[in-house]
Amino acid sequence: MGKKIIIFLAEMPVDNGVIQSQLIPIVRHSNKNKYLTYLIETKKRFNKVRDSKKIRHKIKEFNINLESIEVKQKTFLPSFLYFSIKSLAKIKKIIKDNPNSEFLIYTRNYKFLLSVLIIKLTKKIGFIYSPRAPYIEERKYYKKTRDLLFIFWIKMLEKIAIEKSFKTVVETEAFKKSLETLYHLSSKKIKVIPNFFDSALKIKSNAREEIRKKLNLVGKKVIVYAGTLEIWYDFIKMLELFKNLKRKDERLFLQLFLKEDYARTESRNLKIKLERKLKEINLVLNKDYAINSFNPQERYNYLRACDIGICLTAEAKFRNLTMPLKILDYWRVNLPTIVNKDLLEVKKIILADDIGTTVDYTKWSDSLSEINLEKLYSKTDNFDRIHKIYSSDSVLPSYMKLFNKYFNNAAAKK
Repeated sequence: MGKKIIIFLAEMPVDNGVIQSQLIPIVRHSNKNKYLTYLIETKKRFNKVRDSKKIRHKIKEFNINLESIEVKQKTFLPSFLYFSIKSLAKIKKIIKDNPNSEFLIYTRNYKFLLSVLIIKLTKKIGFIYSPRAPYIEERKYYKKTRDLLFIFWIKMLEKIAIEKSFKTVVETEAFKKSLETLYHLSSKKIKVIPNFFDSALKIKSNAREEIRKKLNLVGKKVIVYAGTLEIWYDFIKMLELFKNLKRKDERLFLQLFLKEDYARTESRNLKIKLERKLKEINLVLNKDYAINSFNPQERYNYLRACDIGICLTAEAKFRNLTMPLKILDYWRVNLPTIVNKDLLEVKKIILADDIGTTVDYTKWSDSLSEINLEKLYSKTDNFDRIHKIYSSDSVLPSYMKLFNKYFNNAAAKK
C-alpha cells in the first residue's frame, strides 16, 4: 500500500490571514492524521502581505510540503485559466515524484477547477471542492457583456466540477440550498461542514489588560471590526452606526484592525473612502477611533481587548449565505456582535443564543435607536453552545472522516 497524499490548493499566499485561519488548520490536522500533505500557494497576486517568515517556518515545522505558483495581478488569460495552467504543472510533478501513492486534491476556489478536472480525467484522482460564497453571490450583480460571458463559462465549469467532485463542502445549509437551486444538483453531492475558529491558538490570561494598555483602550468601551477592506462590507454604515451609538455612550471607541492584502480591483479605493468618511462625520484619530493590524496568530488576544464585534455587509448582496470567519473570531472571545439582518445564518444564531443584535437597512434609524448598549455589554456568558459547535476541535474531525471515506472508497474500487 503506497502513501496517502492530499494536495491542498490555496488561492492566496500562506501569509494571508484567511488561509492561515481557514485552510492551514485543516492541512495541519491532515498531516497529524498521517496523510502526507502538499500545500500549493498562489503568490505575487497581492500588493501587501505581512512578514511571512514565522508562518513559513511553522509550516516547515509541521512537515507540510509547501509549493508556490506565481500569478500576476493582471493576466492576458482569464484568471481561472491562468491559475489552472500554473497549478496543473505542480500537481503533475507531485504525482510523478510519488509513484505508487494514492492522491486526493482539495481546492478552495473555482480558479483551480479546470486543473482538477483534467487531473480527474487523465489520472483518475478525485478532488474535494470548497467554493467561496461571495464569489458566487457577486456574479448576480455583473452587468457588462464581457463579465457575463466570463460568468457563463465559470458557472458551466463549476456545475461540472460539483458533479464530478468526491464531495463539495460548504459552510452553511443556506449555501448548500443555493447551489442545489442554482445548478439543479442532487443534495448528495454537497456536504455542510461549518466554518470554525482555531482552538489551537491559545489566549493569554492577561491579554485583555495587556493589549488595552498597549492600544490605549483603558476606560473605553470598544467596538471592533477585524478584517479586510473589501467591497463585501459596508464601512460607511458601520461608521454611521458607531457615530450614532457614541451619542448614547461617550466611552465608545471604534477599533479597526484592517488588512489590505486583497487583489480585488474594486476594493482599491476603500481606504480613501473610509478616511474621507471619518473626517466627514468628525471622528478624531486616537480619540474616537484607531486603525491597527495584528498577526493572525494573535487575533484572539487582540479581540479579547474589545467589548463588541461588528460586521455589516454590503446591502443585500454579499455574505448572506455564509458564516464570515470574523464573526466566529468574535464569538471565540465572547464578544456580543452587531450584524445586518441580511447575514441570515448569523442572524439566526444571534437570535437563538441572545449574543448580539441585528440592524435592518430598510429601517435604519429605527434599528439604531433600538440598540441597547448596556444589554449588549452584558451578553458575555451565552457562548458555550457556539464554542462546542464551531471549535476546530469539533469541526476538523469532519474533514478527516471525509478524507478517510475518499481513500477507503478508492481502495475498495481497486
